[in-house]
Amino acid sequence: MLGTLVKELPKADLGAGEKKVMMVSLMPCTAKKFEAQRPEHTGQSGPDVDVVLSTVEAVQLVRQGGIVFAELEPEACDSPLGMTTGAGVIFGASGGVTEAVLRLALEEAGLPQPPGFNFKELASEDRVKTADVTLGDLTLKVAIVSGLKAAGELLKAVREGKAYYHLIEVMTCPDG
Repeated sequence: MLGTLVKELPKADLGAGEKKVMMVSLMPCTAKKFEAQRPEHTGQSGPDVDVVLSTVEAVQLVRQGGIVFAELEPEACDSPLGMTTGAGVIFGASGGVTEAVLRLALEEAGLPQPPGFNFKELASEDRVKTADVTLGDLTLKVAIVSGLKAAGELLKAVREGKAYYHLIEVMTCPDG
C-alpha cells in the first residue's frame, strides 16, 4: 500500500511531475521480494515497490558502509504523510492488519476500544488463529493465517462452505 502512495503522492502533492520515484522497502521477510514482483502490484508508473531489501541485507549494507549508528548525530525525521496512529506499529506483525481494521471500525462507530483481542489457536493447524470479535451489537468472525500453505487450506475450507469469516488476514511468511 505504501508503495502506491509513495509513487503517486509526489506527483499530486509535491509537484514532482513525471520524475521517477523509486520505492525501496526494508522487510524482515524474504517473501516480500516475490510479492513485490507480482503483476497485481504494478500500477501505471511501474511496480509499486522497485526493490525489497531484507533486514539482513540492510545490516550488511550498513556494515559495508562503515556506518556506526551510535556515532551519528541525532536529527529530526521528516513526516511527509503526517502523524500516524498506533496501527502503523502493529501493521507488519501477524494479526496487525486485522487488529488495525477492527480498532478503526470501533472508532468510526464511536464504540470503546477493547484492551486486546484473544485469538484461539485451532487444534488442526497452528498457523491459523480465529476469533469471534464483538463490535457493539455485531459479532465478526476473523481468521489470521500465517504462511501460504495454511492460507490455501483455509481458503479451500471457505470455498467448500466448511468455514466462514468476515475477515481473513494472510501473512505470506510463517509467523508474519
